[in-house]
Formats: sequence, C-alpha cells, structure tokens
Amino acid sequence: MQQRRYERGAVIFREGEDSDSVCRIIDGRVEVVKEDGPQRIVLGHIGKGEYVGEMGAIDGRPRSATVWAESDVIVEWIERAEFLRRVSENSETALELIIRLSERLGSLNRVYSESVLSGTPVLRTEQPSTSAALEREVLIFGDARGLKNVLPPEGLVIDTYPYLIGRHPQRGESASELDVDLMLEDSTPYRMSRMHFAILRTQDGFQVRDLESTLGTSVNGMFLGKHFGSDRASLKRGENFIAAGGVDSQFRFRVLC
Repeated sequence: MQQRRYERGAVIFREGEDSDSVCRIIDGRVEVVKEDGPQRIVLGHIGKGEYVGEMGAIDGRPRSATVWAESDVIVEWIERAEFLRRVSENSETALELIIRLSERLGSLNRVYSESVLSGTPVLRTEQPSTSAALEREVLIFGDARGLKNVLPPEGLVIDTYPYLIGRHPQRGESASELDVDLMLEDSTPYRMSRMHFAILRTQDGFQVRDLESTLGTSVNGMFLGKHFGSDRASLKRGENFIAAGGVDSQFRFRVLC
C-alpha cells in the first residue's frame, strides 16, 4: 500500500491498462471518462472514501475507463491481493461484490428473477402487491430536447416491470436478449447501449439497475455501472432524474413515482 498525490489534471490510470491494483480516494475528487479518438465522454465522478477500479481487479479485466484528477487528490494504491484480503474481512463489502459479480456472470434474465442475495426480490407484474406504496403510478418523461418528441408531454405510464430502456440495434448488431420496452434511436458514437438500464419494482419500492451498459447510468446524481461502486439505486417518492450514457448525454429522463 502506498499513498500518492496527484495534481489536478493528472491521469491516475488509463483505459486498457492492467487491473493489478485498486485505488481509494483519500482526498479530492476524480473524473471517470471514456476516450474514443478525439471524443471524451465524462461518465461520472468519484470522491473521498470511494474505490476506483475494484471490479477490474476482481474479475481480471483491463481498465474499462480512464480516471484523472479533477482536483488535487491523494489516493491510496492497494495491490490486488491486499484489496481482496480487506474485502474478506468486511462481510458487507464482500456481499456487495458477490452480488455484482453474480449479476454480471449470469444471464440478464436474472433481472426477471428474484435475487436472493440482494434481499430485494423483483416483483413481476402479475404478482399482486400488498404494499400501497407499490400500487402508485409511475410516469417517465423525456428531460432533454431530443426525448421530448419521443415521450408524451404528459409522461408515459410504466405498467410493466422490469421496464427495460435501450436503443435500436444497428445493421450488423444482434438483437437484445430481452424485449426492450422503450427503444430509442441513437447513432455513433453511441451513448445508449442496446439494453442500458431497467426500472424495477421490488418489495422495498422502485429501483433503477444499470444492465452493464458501456457508459453507465446516473440516478439523482448517483453514478451506476461497471465503472462505479454499484449497479443499482433506489428511486425516491416524487421526482427522480436519470441520465444514460454520461453526464452530458442527451438521454435524460424524469421519473415520478
């Protein structure tokens, strides 16, 4: 383990490098980006106390994004073996990582089945709900200019769960494994994945789950996906904001529940 200071603008690690260590932000904030030639897509931000690169270190994949210092930062570099030892001593962290790995290694049909590990089983539409909170109407609106012509101004009622949102496959791409309820048009460089995120109804309320999309999802400012610390977030009662494909993506939604 070693601590290292990075000045604002410095690259901490680059996409494609080996995932042989994890870094923990001691102070400051970093930005997670995908670089496609001259295009630079900001996926989100990670701050004090959070880990960066932990999933790559566990599953052995190369770095999936570039991380650079958004401010002056201090990070703690942790070798893979030491990080795994820490995880083994923290049952809550270990359970979270097990859940995330099981979701990724399994089929996306897992979205439709009850997740025993998470303790928040998904409720199918034909299953009667005993909770008054889950009987309330959920509406989704387009919160960006490009989506306001796709979704009605009065909002679209979500009456099927899980409700999958993604993009139309292009020529040469295979169709999605599951039926996508809201299929949107996109063009290269794609911001939306073919199956990007799902809105779920669980016994505890409503959730958004990123379906291991390429560029991630944010919910009320919380960043989800393989680049960040979680794949799912709860929706609060009232107004929620969801963005798919980076912080400046045109695929922004408002959800009322």
